[in-house]
Amino acid sequence: MTYGPDVAIALGQPFDFEQGWELSFGFRVARKLSVKESSARLLQETQELVARLVRENSALRGQNKKLAAELERISKGWDEVKRLARAAPRPRRRR
Repeated sequence: MTYGPDVAIALGQPFDFEQGWELSFGFRVARKLSVKESSARLLQETQELVARLVRENSALRGQNKKLAAELERISKGWDEVKRLARAAPRPRRRR
């Protein structure tokens, strides 16, 4: 066990800090999670993270489509500017 200013922790052991109990010393000691609880918590956290990634992926795909449309619009405008620049009369150089 290592001791911090507020909590005693056994290294390498899974603990549930939310379900601990108060001791008369004023710091909280966490109880060890069972395998079933650890698996359930891991499954829940994994599902939440996957759902978050799916939402973020969807948002980024939408943003990517908007950016691609904007790039296409700007590219067409730039092509028009280059065409007009080539067709513009140039002043003659003085020698």
